[in-house]
Amino acid sequence: MLERNLSQFKKLVVHGELFNPSFIGKSGRESYLDFDFQKRNENPFDLIEAARASMPEKVHGFRIFQGHNRSIFEKILEDPECGRIILERNPLDSFLSLKIARATQQWMLRDESKRRAEKVGFVASEFEEYLEERTEFYMNIRNMLQSNGQTAMWIDYDRIQDNLTLNGIASYLGVDEKLNKFAQITLRQNPEPVWDKVTNPQDLPTRQVGAASDFALNGTILPTKRLLLCRDIPLIFAPIRAGIDAQVTAWMESLSNDDRMGLATFVVGGLDRSEFAAWRRKHSAATMFTVIRHPLIRAFDAYLNHIARASTQPFPSIQQHLEAKYDLKLPEIGDENPATIRGAFHQFLAFLERNLLGATNIRTDQNWAAQTTLIAGYSKILPLSLIAREGQWVRSAKYLEESLGVTSCLKTVAGAAAIGNESFLAEIYNSDTEALSRRAYAADYANFGWGDWA
Repeated sequence: MLERNLSQFKKLVVHGELFNPSFIGKSGRESYLDFDFQKRNENPFDLIEAARASMPEKVHGFRIFQGHNRSIFEKILEDPECGRIILERNPLDSFLSLKIARATQQWMLRDESKRRAEKVGFVASEFEEYLEERTEFYMNIRNMLQSNGQTAMWIDYDRIQDNLTLNGIASYLGVDEKLNKFAQITLRQNPEPVWDKVTNPQDLPTRQVGAASDFALNGTILPTKRLLLCRDIPLIFAPIRAGIDAQVTAWMESLSNDDRMGLATFVVGGLDRSEFAAWRRKHSAATMFTVIRHPLIRAFDAYLNHIARASTQPFPSIQQHLEAKYDLKLPEIGDENPATIRGAFHQFLAFLERNLLGATNIRTDQNWAAQTTLIAGYSKILPLSLIAREGQWVRSAKYLEESLGVTSCLKTVAGAAAIGNESFLAEIYNSDTEALSRRAYAADYANFGWGDWA
């Protein structure tokens, strides 16, 4: 998938797996640029030179894996003129994807209708052996790079569809071209949750299931720039889009640790990692919290605010794509027929089920990303001390004030009632609405113990 994305830069060409023991470049190919297996194995460096000479005006690359030509592997880790992109992925997800690919013989997916779905058996001893070999492999890479005085660009698997990351890779490779959009040529082959990929989920290691869940829903690791911090109080808010962020921020701005109730605290955001680290040195015992919402009302807010024709902050390209590719029938502006709105929202929920698994070519926006995934991202920056439910926010605010020894100058702390749309959702809600929401946000319902919305 990364290779297909990078190949969209005009000055970049990727030749596939040039040193795969079973083929040259791509599956089934036994010769390339006048090199057959014997010639390639005898003169591996000549193949690289032949590839570069085939299009001298371009930057050339290839993919190499554990088990490929050792001499080439060592050379690229010591060559100062070589740009190295090292892709990392959750080991359990990688292990299962490899097993499924071997079982189905489907190593790449470009057409959703041709997906080959198959569950595989999980064998703990096999995974432990795979994990041990993989860990040693990556440790060797790091050690060889360090001993050779070289560096590499380490990329997480979940970032290979991110525009900024892809443009950053191109810049690292000396390509000054910038692309605003990348065509999704390949799709994730196994987007299901890890427990749906195996025939014996009860045998999965709990720690690894949790880790895989953090990455399996196409969520992004949130940077420190999204955090909101009190300048003078050790308090951090990890906001979740389509929630009560405005109410929480207003409460934070009203706080004071001064008994005389002087100036309220400043709330800052947009900090980079070094700035955040400096703040943390000043507030080493900081409390980080977030506020979650019921998945259904959150999805409905996202639909009304960004997808519906009368949305206040529309995503026009996604609207058009949903209508053209997913046959989403958006009601016209002024159409308040509950049945029509229900039908469109149900279509959107059905789309979300695939989108949150990374099985569509539309980005997973923060406004509807699974809260499980968002919180997992925040937790990699700093563990959360409190996860409050929207309906319990007022009580949670009082708890935070007491635990931090601060007070709010607000007469009343605004809660969930400050947000509308609940009554609107009640008009169209039925059992199918809840069922679709549960399918799309299964992880959120399970992890946070949500019941039916109504």
